[in-house]
Amino acid sequence: MSASPAPRPAAIVRAGGALVWRIAPKAQKASEKTASAVAKSDAVRTEQADPKRPTPAMFAKKVAGKIEAEPAVAHEEKTPKPTPATIAAAMGFAPAPALGQAQNHEAHAGESGLGNDAQQGVDTNGKNGGKTDSAEDDGERSRNAKAEEKANLADLDPNYVPTSADEIEVLLVHRPRYNDWSWPKGKAEPGEHILAAAVREVEEETGCVVTLGAPMTTQRYRLGSGLLKEVYYWVGRVLHSEPIARTRVPAAQASLREIDETKWVSPAKAAKMLTRRGDRRLLDDLVARLENGTLCTQNVVLLRHSKAMSRDRWSAEDASRPLARSGVLQSRDLIDLLSAYGVEQVYTSPWQRCASTVRPYAAIADLPLQLLSALTEDAHRQSPATSAHAWQQVLTKQNGHRVVCVHRPTLPDLLAVVADIANDEVRRQLQMNPPSLRTAEMLVFHVAQPNPAHSPVVIAAERHRPAKIGK
Repeated sequence: MSASPAPRPAAIVRAGGALVWRIAPKAQKASEKTASAVAKSDAVRTEQADPKRPTPAMFAKKVAGKIEAEPAVAHEEKTPKPTPATIAAAMGFAPAPALGQAQNHEAHAGESGLGNDAQQGVDTNGKNGGKTDSAEDDGERSRNAKAEEKANLADLDPNYVPTSADEIEVLLVHRPRYNDWSWPKGKAEPGEHILAAAVREVEEETGCVVTLGAPMTTQRYRLGSGLLKEVYYWVGRVLHSEPIARTRVPAAQASLREIDETKWVSPAKAAKMLTRRGDRRLLDDLVARLENGTLCTQNVVLLRHSKAMSRDRWSAEDASRPLARSGVLQSRDLIDLLSAYGVEQVYTSPWQRCASTVRPYAAIADLPLQLLSALTEDAHRQSPATSAHAWQQVLTKQNGHRVVCVHRPTLPDLLAVVADIANDEVRRQLQMNPPSLRTAEMLVFHVAQPNPAHSPVVIAAERHRPAKIGK
């Protein structure tokens, strides 16, 4: 089970990226569907003209502060969709200290010099990207790829499931500094979670707002400076959801000296263009997943609630026990992680500490909280089987990425449900190292359905937690 990379010594550089794929235009079966999805793609991507997506200043004002405690949530199965007024009341933001000192970001800082081909796994036998020196004058190059590809940013049919490599295209970037073609990626900034770094870097380098899917193999290599670099990759899809787009701060476009061209190409062409052997191995893995039916997955996040006030300090009923101050900050930091996975359905125990954990994300995305009374601690004590069944229903449904916020005592029974439908590798990981989640920690299960006639299968699992605060 892959986990969030622990804080690394200064000698290790962490980076995140994605292998972004889409349905190839030639694989589309209906021109009407094509025209409709292209228009939707333009609306999602063009943040300057999209009033629904916040500017960086608007987003910072909305989320970079303390979230005040809310009243106890009624024990109903579903809450009404929040209005702007109820969102503002629920959020109650006030300024908070900065998480870390800002610094200038370069998408590929740390990769020093072109003389490190052997160390970085470069195949120098003709596969150098086939591009000559880039012009220094930014005005000379007008991002032809951006203009030419703008109508093709998104999958023309996001629900279509490809069965062969001829039906998809992958997104590559060209770096003039190294004269190479590679996957979009870049360094995590100080205090930035690796998930947030991955989606930010993809948007900076390609202009595509993406969601992450199942993890790929982590790449490690030595830089010319002697530092070790670790690059964490995920499968990526272009974002189609306006609610999720509203949870992202628009990323600044990478300079032309960093990325001067982006291309959607077939896997066969990508195999010829990619410069590094490690990048081509990742491509082979992507195609293998397509062929065995595990490329398209649903993200199901099992989240333990944020840090709550101590039981000793709370005299009222346990269902109304609120979050501690550190838990409030954890809930704020969860926004980036849930957004990276494109969570569009929010389920929770109706008890205060669980609902308060996911309410900030739901409020910003304008999503309703769907309350599952079977997942409270009391309900679990009375009928563990009922709690497990409620979780199984959410885990196996195939209609969108989702999060379920629960209490620690329910976890063993819920994880037993996961083991029942997991592949051998995930099941073995759960049995050997049964997770005991800390506050605001999550398990992300990637659920595929290789055979439509059979039940869904959990093909991969990850473990993540916001940086800092709480136990």
